[in-house]
Formats: sequence, structure tokens, C-alpha cells
Amino acid sequence: MPQVIKQTKRSELELIMEILQNTAEPIKKTRLLYLTRINFHQLDRYLSWLISKGLVKYVDEPFTGLQIAPKGMRFIKLIASAK
Repeated sequence: MPQVIKQTKRSELELIMEILQNTAEPIKKTRLLYLTRINFHQLDRYLSWLISKGLVKYVDEPFTGLQIAPKGMRFIKLIASAK
């Protein structure tokens, strides 16, 4: 019988942290979509917010994609120290 993996619902902060951690290296939006396991509209909404706050930025090298900004790195460290 196949094993069923039950996934618990993540909080918004957990999703934001996961997106930030996955953008440590330049990443394409589609790859980020698969890694975070959320739908396109959710990812688009989170990315819009993260970009508007300066936590994530668009990059052109080595390809057009997304990468965490220095402010995003500070955000991750702040949340990690708060836990």
C-alpha cells in the first residue's frame, strides 16, 4: 500500500522564510514555485510583497531570476534569533 505523506499547513511567516531561504542563490520563479509547493498566485502575491519590502530582488546574472537581498538576510537572522 502506498505511503501517504501528510503535510501540515504552514504559517505565512514559515512560507516567507522558506521563500527567502530558497532564494539564497539566484533562482528562477518556476523552480521556486516547485520548491515552495504553493500555487502560482500565492507565490506571486508573496514575491510582490517581498520585493516591495526590499527583501528579495530581481537579478540578471547568471540568468534572469530572483535572489535574496541583504535586507532579506538580516530578516532571516532576526527571525532565527527570535526563535
